[in-house]
Amino acid sequence: MPYEASLRDLWRVSSRLQVDAGARIDGINRYGALPSARGGVRYALDDAGLTVVKAGAGNFVGKIPLAAPAFAGYPVRTELRFDETGRTTTTSVFNPTVDRLRMPNAFAVTVQVERQIRPGMDAQVGFTRRRSTRLATLDVPEGGGPLAVRSDGRSTYEEYQISVRQLWANSQQLFVSYVRSSARGELNDFITLFNGFDQPLLQPGGMARLPADAPHRWLAWGTVNTPLWGLVVSPVMEWHSGFPYSVVDERYLYRGTPTSASFPAFMAVDMIAYKTVTYKERAADVGVQLFNLTNHKNPRDVYPVFGAPRHGIFTNSVGTIVRGFMTIKW
Repeated sequence: MPYEASLRDLWRVSSRLQVDAGARIDGINRYGALPSARGGVRYALDDAGLTVVKAGAGNFVGKIPLAAPAFAGYPVRTELRFDETGRTTTTSVFNPTVDRLRMPNAFAVTVQVERQIRPGMDAQVGFTRRRSTRLATLDVPEGGGPLAVRSDGRSTYEEYQISVRQLWANSQQLFVSYVRSSARGELNDFITLFNGFDQPLLQPGGMARLPADAPHRWLAWGTVNTPLWGLVVSPVMEWHSGFPYSVVDERYLYRGTPTSASFPAFMAVDMIAYKTVTYKERAADVGVQLFNLTNHKNPRDVYPVFGAPRHGIFTNSVGTIVRGFMTIKW
């Protein structure tokens, strides 16, 4: 049975300095309790608050995947390999077992500096680093044996971010940001392996780029009031480096370094155009949504088998999508 308790307080030390701190305890009867703490500081470098420094650090507790404690009850796994004549060449037997499980833990640090450049324009630069440990990970032995899930996995995430925002009258604005990041984690993370398949392809793991690792990301969006029928237009542009994938052999085993190949860069321009209408003192936003307005090719799949006729060809891109929407304001 899970349980948790927390305590938090906020101190306004002075007109410039503010401190936020708290402690928490999370636990499950079967696995015990794990305490955590976090704290943050907000300090204005000038009396007008034009430049503000924010910093925080904290320890966070996660949950053990529901299927992990029951993994020992999974069927014994037998893998057979055949030669070109159809004869069995090797037989590998894997026995699911559960080693010591512990609640996942993550430690994060963030530092940000915000600056008002001029009235209506502000900028922000920041750094974030997060290190996760005790992740449920599957240990796959070469040639068969105990197939153990244990809490010894880890992952890291690090980012540098800069953003600028310009505000105008009547809630009009423009926001632009750039993020340089890196994400690495376990190839045999238990949640990832068994998220889509009851019996996924298993092979020895290790640390590699995570599937959602995009080292470079640009985002820009804005809101503009037009004189045409009172329409409000809100475009969004996103560009980021291509996500990684693994090149595999004919048996779908890793060929070379896992997740070392990448999809093409992603780019999409979306837009919302809406008008606020009023009926019997009730207001509603009625409009249209456009996704991938420029019909940019953003493939979601790739043929990863090395040596196959279509190896390295990307496919399954989604074209322009048009949808209507309505938001009722109460």
